[in-house]
Amino acid sequence: MLRLHAGMGADDDLGDRFVGCFVRAADDATLPDELDFRKVLRDYMEWAVREVHEYNPPGSSVPPGLVVPRWSWEGLQASG
Repeated sequence: MLRLHAGMGADDDLGDRFVGCFVRAADDATLPDELDFRKVLRDYMEWAVREVHEYNPPGSSVPPGLVVPRWSWEGLQASG
């Protein structure tokens, strides 16, 4: 996913707009409105947007061999 978006030079507000669309999609899909569940979903998407944004500047590339992060109900898990 990072390589797909790397170097795109997207607008700075694209991440916020994406998270907003994701939250609305969760509403449209009638996912549970339970606060902890929704917080974990939103936290994950905000984290993912930050990760993608690191490789956003034009000419950016993703180094080979990155470890795939693990996300759980407690958030990002340490790799190792």
